[in-house]
Amino acid sequence: MSMTNAERQSLKARANALKSTIFIGREGLTPAILDMIRIALQKTDLIKVRIRAEDAESANELARSAAQAVPCELVALRGRVAILHRIATD
Repeated sequence: MSMTNAERQSLKARANALKSTIFIGREGLTPAILDMIRIALQKTDLIKVRIRAEDAESANELARSAAQAVPCELVALRGRVAILHRIATD
């Protein structure tokens, strides 16, 4: 599902007040990290994930892989911090 620009902007504004709650380290995306993201998104609909990566391209790749695996929506990637949003179930 694709978000509108207005929805994306609103979520990014909400995320400004959040602190990163999950950290992806050198090991990359492990099953434990993916489970932590799923659990965090069950508690709240919006989280920040800090990614420790060699470069911006690696961070982008990890953020997109995490969003696809969870599944959730990648709202934005600012530097090495990903903003993830739980996909609403109808």
